[in-house]
Amino acid sequence: MSHDSTSSDQISIAKRSIRRLFYIGSISSIIILAGALSFLYARSLTEEFNNKIGQLSQSLIEEKQRFMQNAVERTIQYIEHERAHIRQEYADKHLPDDELESITKERIKDLIRATRLIDNGYIWVNQIVNYDGGDNYA
Repeated sequence: MSHDSTSSDQISIAKRSIRRLFYIGSISSIIILAGALSFLYARSLTEEFNNKIGQLSQSLIEEKQRFMQNAVERTIQYIEHERAHIRQEYADKHLPDDELESITKERIKDLIRATRLIDNGYIWVNQIVNYDGGDNYA
């Protein structure tokens, strides 16, 4: 009877050991799966975040470029308006073009230098080289 009892105890111990291993394996598998899924989700969130930041940065840059282009075009219109006004104002004096241009520069430079842009930026133009615009226009 002691042999049967020992055998039955060993089987019971073996069953408990198998159950414990199955329980530990199951819990480990769940933890690993949850960890892997969490890692993949966090990675996708990071990618999405980086994409959104990239899109926002690009949008801000494009908006600032449009704003700058508009500010420059508006400033050129101010210059053209002032130039026409001075030509009309001094029409009866028959001043040479370079003197009219000098008067225009004097009147418009303070306006240009007082113009403030985004983030306290400013425009500082000493001379317009190419009135058609493009690179190196001023």
